Amino acid sequence: MKDLFELLGYLARIAGGQSHPRKRIALIAFAGVASGCGNIVLIAIVNSFILAHGIPGWMQATWFGALCLLVAGSRFLSQYLLASMASNAVLTLRMRLCRQILSTPLKKLEEVGSSRLLAHLTDDVSALSEAVVQIPVLIVNAAIVIAAFCYMGWLSWGLLLFILVSMALGVVFYQAPVARSMNLFRQSRENWNGLFAGFQGVTRGIKELQLHAGRQKAFYEGSLLNVAKKIQQLGLRGYTILAAANSWGQILFFVVLGAILFAAPRLWSINPSVASGYALVLLFLIGPIEAILNALPAMARAHASTEQLDKMGLMLAEARDPSAAPAVNNSRWTSIELRGVTRTYFTEQDEKSFTLGPIDLNFQPGEIVFLVGGNGSGKTTLAKLIVGLYEPERGSILLDDEPVEDFRAYRQMFSAIFSDFHLFDSLAGVAEGDLDSEARRYLQILRLQNKVDIKQGQLSTLDLSQGQRKRLALLTAWMEDRPICLFDEWSSDQDPVYREIFYRQILPGLRESSKAVIVISHDDRYFDIADRVIELDYGQIRNPRSIPATSMV
Repeated sequence: MKDLFELLGYLARIAGGQSHPRKRIALIAFAGVASGCGNIVLIAIVNSFILAHGIPGWMQATWFGALCLLVAGSRFLSQYLLASMASNAVLTLRMRLCRQILSTPLKKLEEVGSSRLLAHLTDDVSALSEAVVQIPVLIVNAAIVIAAFCYMGWLSWGLLLFILVSMALGVVFYQAPVARSMNLFRQSRENWNGLFAGFQGVTRGIKELQLHAGRQKAFYEGSLLNVAKKIQQLGLRGYTILAAANSWGQILFFVVLGAILFAAPRLWSINPSVASGYALVLLFLIGPIEAILNALPAMARAHASTEQLDKMGLMLAEARDPSAAPAVNNSRWTSIELRGVTRTYFTEQDEKSFTLGPIDLNFQPGEIVFLVGGNGSGKTTLAKLIVGLYEPERGSILLDDEPVEDFRAYRQMFSAIFSDFHLFDSLAGVAEGDLDSEARRYLQILRLQNKVDIKQGQLSTLDLSQGQRKRLALLTAWMEDRPICLFDEWSSDQDPVYREIFYRQILPGLRESSKAVIVISHDDRYFDIADRVIELDYGQIRNPRSIPATSMV
């Protein structure tokens, strides 16, 4: 029952935005208790009818019918109220996690890993949803058991004391396997992060896996089968231990019933009404006790998931409302300066730290700047610092000679297409006005008018080649109309014709519209269009004054 109360408390915290969540939980509990107590009162009435050896009158039948309606109605009320509160709580939880992810600095999200985030959004929330369904069952049946004890105590305190002592012994022996199963469920949950990483490998690396049978076999057996088997084995062991504990509880229950039927009459002088009442109640309790025991695994899984969700909540940033996002800053600006900026991170393949900087750079409107350098030189990390996705560890970023403090607002100045970009199927939130006609004009320039159409800001398809998808991402950047554009290896998937268009027409066009353009590129044949070429060499600018474009061609 500890898991039940902790889960109810968790739901109350999550449902804090609803009106009077604690009062709703109290009403749910009251309705469940009323239903449970009503069941035992019905048992008592049936027992009295049996012992009366007569036909009940109409008044007794009326009370019996009214009590049946009360039991059914209160049970329905408990289940409805809990379903309403729980569905809202689960929705709130999912959306709060999404808001926290959106509000968390990119570097921290990269450290957490997408597979772990996905496990929280799916498996943990699903476990919570499954447990919520069991809460009305637990409340009603727990109330039935408690009311049954009260009724049995009214019949005979001596026999109730015998039952309570027997149950106390059973609970003592029951706790050890329950604790063991809880630990197994917790271990099973922790392995889900690895399995989700394997699922991502299947979906994202399907081409490479199908092309290499040896890799496919090693990946299947190592990253999928072994992890899935471990989860299955841990879960099965947990459920097996719980099932054994539940069977032990049933055996103890039948032992107690047998002792009351066969041993108690030899030891005490028991009234037949007491014996029949105890036998009737104990037989009736088989169903509620079994229902409680069957609901315990779901409670245990939910408890393990709430622990994981609480840990993740501590790791992520305080959730912000996306609707309160800062406005896009398209006002006039004169300069962005990186002054002594550094960023250090650990590279697992090299098992050592990599430090970018200190970097001193500045950017102005109406210029094209190329960032060049070898793989691993820090170009993409520098790009994320420039656009504010990473905050400097040391040094500062200045906008118009003022240090940037609100990076969330600062990021709204940039449109960026990174090498690992994501393409959305809608322009919603990107721009206002006549989206479709403006977007179709750009689709002509991008040579996608025969591939993609747009209606009410919705793109007709994303099923394109990688080069065409990058062009579609460029459509979004155009529609955003931000003062600074950043392109990370944008031309790497383009054919020679469109690569020429990109460098000779699109980039100069952006510069002519007074935008600052930052390009990460290896296309040295186009360095002549740049106003400056900044070369990085293992985290350092090779020439602090930058390399003139004319000297690179």
